[in-house]
Amino acid sequence: MRLKYILIIIISLFALSFAGCSDDGLGPTGITTKPDEPDEEPDTHPDFTIPTYPDDYSAIASWDNRDEWNLANVHDPSVAYYNGYYYMYATDASYGNAHEGHGHFQGKRSSDLVNWDWVGGPFYEAPSWVADSLNAIRSRMDLAPIANDDIVYGYWAPVVRRVNVGGQEKLRMYYSIVIHNYIKTGNPTSDAFDGSWTERAFIGMCESTDPAGAVWEDKGFVTTSSSDRGLNYSRANTNDWSGYFYYNAIDPTYIVSPEGDHYLIHGSWHSGFALLQVDPTTGKPLNTLGNPWADNAAELTARYGVRIGTRTAGSRWQGSEAPEVIYKDGYYYLFLAYDGLDVPYNTRVVRSTNIEGPYLDINGRNFTNGDGDTYPIVTHPYKFNLSYGWVGIAHCCVFQKENTDEWFTCRRDDCLQTLVAMPTPMP
Repeated sequence: MRLKYILIIIISLFALSFAGCSDDGLGPTGITTKPDEPDEEPDTHPDFTIPTYPDDYSAIASWDNRDEWNLANVHDPSVAYYNGYYYMYATDASYGNAHEGHGHFQGKRSSDLVNWDWVGGPFYEAPSWVADSLNAIRSRMDLAPIANDDIVYGYWAPVVRRVNVGGQEKLRMYYSIVIHNYIKTGNPTSDAFDGSWTERAFIGMCESTDPAGAVWEDKGFVTTSSSDRGLNYSRANTNDWSGYFYYNAIDPTYIVSPEGDHYLIHGSWHSGFALLQVDPTTGKPLNTLGNPWADNAAELTARYGVRIGTRTAGSRWQGSEAPEVIYKDGYYYLFLAYDGLDVPYNTRVVRSTNIEGPYLDINGRNFTNGDGDTYPIVTHPYKFNLSYGWVGIAHCCVFQKENTDEWFTCRRDDCLQTLVAMPTPMP
């Protein structure tokens, strides 16, 4: 079944330019697509069934239905090329706005970046290691376990990359599973809220040599939300947004340096982005993480990753998230999402010659040190005359078209998946 998605192709939407750079040497910004090919079915697998109804969201496209957008279509996408197709996976969205479930982190694939077929995600239920890890941590914090049936899971923001492990190419996916219960449950005889922070998130990893057949091998725990406030934290009240966690274990991105080192970068809305080096073969952290808490930030970051960026130094609740990193011509380009998830959500970019930073913006402002808002703004909500407009334009992925020097960004939009042609990043 061939699914025709609404795609907006914007040529020369923006150019990455930084102080002291000229625009000489920019690559072409045009985009060509392959001729139409005969429809073909994705490989089938007994664990999932391709839906027969259309993947259509027009019924909820109006602003009055915005509360229904969050589960529609594609959010927080990630794209990787494998065996002739571009595979896209995203936050746990529905298919055709029907929520009965076809697995988590559902995918789509395309041979031309225009026409996309649905493919199944890696699993249907939360892997058992999530509840086990959660309750093992709670036990060490002298907190009661949460029964698996009472755990409220959220499935967010995977990143997918093609890797070569032992001479075999495969797709490696890091995914986020958020626990929405509270760290402390208050008086066991009362349902009253005790002012605690919500539970942590986890990042896991899985791999596949058959993504078309939705055959994935789960590799389990990678990291979790971590705190520099020890075990004696208590939230003053529900208006206290200073945050228990230093790093929030969601929104991972994954990059291999020119030297062959593998890094996971993640973080959202708390103290900034963590850089965690992982083993190329296993995909797991090189260093032992230990308990996900410490008495100070220095002790925590020595185990859970170096902080490479923060919107505002000292802020523990800041509107920045969703790091995406690429390497091009001597620079690491760090794209990030800014502001709230509804109308103002926008994308910005900074860069560094070193994976650990400092990452500087177009004006030389230091994002690694949290010196203030960074620029340029790459994509932002907009509205033309006689148009409904576009909101929530952020949490992008950036990927290179196979065997070319063309780069693309695909970002989160409300209800619609969009693809934007991007000039080659500045040297």
